[in-house]
Amino acid sequence: MMRSRRWFPRWSVSKRAALAVSVAAAIFGWGGFAEAAAASTPSLLQSAHNDFRARKYASASAKYETLLGRNLPPAQLGGVLVAFCESAMREGRLGKAESLTVFARGKLTDPAALSLISFLRGEALYFSGDMQGSQEEYMDFLSGNAQSPFANDAIDRLLVIDENGGDDGRPLVAFAHAEFLEFSGARDSALITLRQILSNFPGAKVLDEATMKIGDILSEQGKFNDAIAEYRSLEGSFPKSGLVPVARLKIARLYSGPLGDSKQAASEFENIITAFPGTSFATEARNELQALKVGVGVGKSGSR
Repeated sequence: MMRSRRWFPRWSVSKRAALAVSVAAAIFGWGGFAEAAAASTPSLLQSAHNDFRARKYASASAKYETLLGRNLPPAQLGGVLVAFCESAMREGRLGKAESLTVFARGKLTDPAALSLISFLRGEALYFSGDMQGSQEEYMDFLSGNAQSPFANDAIDRLLVIDENGGDDGRPLVAFAHAEFLEFSGARDSALITLRQILSNFPGAKVLDEATMKIGDILSEQGKFNDAIAEYRSLEGSFPKSGLVPVARLKIARLYSGPLGDSKQAASEFENIITAFPGTSFATEARNELQALKVGVGVGKSGSR
């Protein structure tokens, strides 16, 4: 029997980087910051955000560190701590990120700020291999944030932990480390780690996740045909995995999107509808197939 696995779309690593600062800015009201702090603070804050969005995380973190040394209003302090924690993780400084969450819990009282800190602490613990600790933080975050932009990320992490735990925790810890490498921009190192998992832990529950992640990283690198080959290998190697329909959807979307092969995309969507009737995957495939037909005409090849 196929393992049950819902499809929770997550933010890509690059989109989440921009979202993290945007959400913090919206929650903590940085727009009116100039009236509440020293004249030089707003420009430093804006410069830190600009560096973060440009993926200059070391520079952004240094500026957030400087801001923490100033007498910030509580709301702005919460925003800086959230952004600094995310930036530190993207630099690869998990220890720093964890220490910031501890500091934040001692300084903040705002529920929205503390909720985001719970999510970020969950991420730091997950990447560090502390599965039990990360589960507790993700559950705490979701208890009051089911509609958060980061809710699907937390749900997906919980599913990975729940479905892939066991007596031997090494494969799951190695997988979490690979996800951390991808998160911090070391995609080639992540690929090496994921392939090592496949070769070093035959029979581990997390192998389908590792195969999917390899395909995702290859797709992010623009190696679309290689990504498709990896997604297809997932079904060949793990036919009962709940990730099979997710992989098939990703294949179809690569054909309908960057590869611009509408005929093949239509075939892939039709196969999903036939193979997984009555599921959310079939519904998504049917909707996207209809959009494809409207965009290019039935049986035509080309970009949408």
